[in-house]
Amino acid sequence: MTKNELLALANKGRTEINGYPLEVIITKCCGDPWIEINVEPLSPLHRPLILGQKWLEYVTEEECAELPEWLDRYKREAEEFCKQAQTVVKATLNQDGTYTFVDVPETVKEDFKDYPSHLEKWLNEKHYINFIDKEQKYWYAPGHFTLEIDGVKYVPHWSYWLNCAYYESTEQIFFKQAKD
Repeated sequence: MTKNELLALANKGRTEINGYPLEVIITKCCGDPWIEINVEPLSPLHRPLILGQKWLEYVTEEECAELPEWLDRYKREAEEFCKQAQTVVKATLNQDGTYTFVDVPETVKEDFKDYPSHLEKWLNEKHYINFIDKEQKYWYAPGHFTLEIDGVKYVPHWSYWLNCAYYESTEQIFFKQAKD
């Protein structure tokens, strides 16, 4: 893809590049043209992907040529994340609002093969539910797996902004923590 081909898609609403639904938006920022490429979620577990976010004059032909490859790479990573998210790790909620792992599949333990001391610590310590926004709607995931706490499953989602996985919280977690 060339820079001119990319610019031809600007401000025309939803379009596609290599089959990926997206929108190319050019606006003014501090008086100069600013480009943003908003890619629709690459899976049900992903947030939208925002690329570009720079002054148009700094967009290079090389970047435009690589854009389809970047989209393909993001899609492959999204598919791998969704595959990993199918693994279920069981935990229980403690009286103090922490949770403790009770059943961790070998495939998850394998992720720590180069760091056995980290695995032992991870398995034997209590973990806090770390909220990541002031409304406390989301919390960091300890890995790319579904976390089942006392029978309730929390499926990980991916945030490009945070560059990490998170779980969406529920009133059940709030109620249980507030009650204890």
